Amino acid sequence: MGEVIYDSQQAFVQGRQILDVVLIASEALDSRLKDNTPGLLLKMDIEKAFDHVNWDFLMDVMSKMGFGHRWINWMKWCSSTATFSIVINGSPSSFFRSSRGLRQGDPLSLYLFLFVMEALSQLLSSARNGGFISEQLQYLSWTFMWFKVISELKVNLRKIEVIPMGEGIPMETLASVLGCKIGSLPTSYLGLLLGAPYKSTRKVCARLEKIQRDFLWGGDALENRPHLVSWKVICAVKKYGGLGTRNLAIFNKALLGKWSWRFANENESLWKQIISKKYDLQERGWCSKGVRDRCGVGVWKAIRNGWENFRIHSRFIVGDGTRVKFLKDLWCENQSLEDVFPNLFNLTINKEGRVAEAWEEDGVGGSWGLHFNKHLNDWEVGEVESLLSKLHPG
Repeated sequence: MGEVIYDSQQAFVQGRQILDVVLIASEALDSRLKDNTPGLLLKMDIEKAFDHVNWDFLMDVMSKMGFGHRWINWMKWCSSTATFSIVINGSPSSFFRSSRGLRQGDPLSLYLFLFVMEALSQLLSSARNGGFISEQLQYLSWTFMWFKVISELKVNLRKIEVIPMGEGIPMETLASVLGCKIGSLPTSYLGLLLGAPYKSTRKVCARLEKIQRDFLWGGDALENRPHLVSWKVICAVKKYGGLGTRNLAIFNKALLGKWSWRFANENESLWKQIISKKYDLQERGWCSKGVRDRCGVGVWKAIRNGWENFRIHSRFIVGDGTRVKFLKDLWCENQSLEDVFPNLFNLTINKEGRVAEAWEEDGVGGSWGLHFNKHLNDWEVGEVESLLSKLHPG
């Protein structure tokens, strides 16, 4: 799927996650608002998307993508052989076949619909790259119209929404051209808030935990009744007498840590490329540079602030040694060499050196080459021997 579906679509493709587009949208919107550049945010929805897909159009798209004739016939058979019966006045009618659409609840339909949406994505990309949309917004309306003609999928004008970004935009005129309503920020996107100013995680967690406590002791009416057991005990695991309720602050740190882990590993993903371009990289690509700008409506600053907490709990498996710090990273047992040998760390010339830089080839095998800023005393030589024995246990 990843070979035929461009990275503008993130759902139902291996190696991509649907939440990635929320991060991308929030960061793009954050940059646009901070630049004070006027623009429009367009939210669109396809009317009865699965029910109206034209089968011939779908098969043509798959053919253009390089699918074989036999495979296309299989997909057409799966889509066209379904039969339906309607209950009328309590009695089912005779079965009949449909002439278009994808079956609801069929796992295969999700992937077939991706092919259809890829066609719309390419239409919009062509219009954008050709400069048509920026020069004449009416072209966007025509694009939707052409897509409807060839695919039988119609944009739901009752749900389409255009949101202004900046001042001096003739919204009434634009809304009449596109035939849609005018919205405002913040708005919802995939069920999450988009364009809302940042709120302190501590305050949000405290508010949510209060709702949990009130529900636990007061029921669904959230009555203010006495709390018979401390919240700390309730959050403890069951074998220690608690209910196993998640501590939201800790759970939030874990979720932020997952983003840090993905950033360090998903080098080809679209969202990482966008974050890397916006904030630049450090730590040899393990993380982005710190975000010193105001919070705005982006979410990456909160994720990046959890990097240090994530790093000190991470362990590295050394590959070629070009991305792992010799003294500072956790790669040799459960402590960094900086913490185990603080005196040697202070004497080391290259404190930021990598594992690959500390290893010196000698033609036979190699050895660890440590360089210090002075001649070592006898007791310091003993520390070096301890360090080398730690690197060569046994």
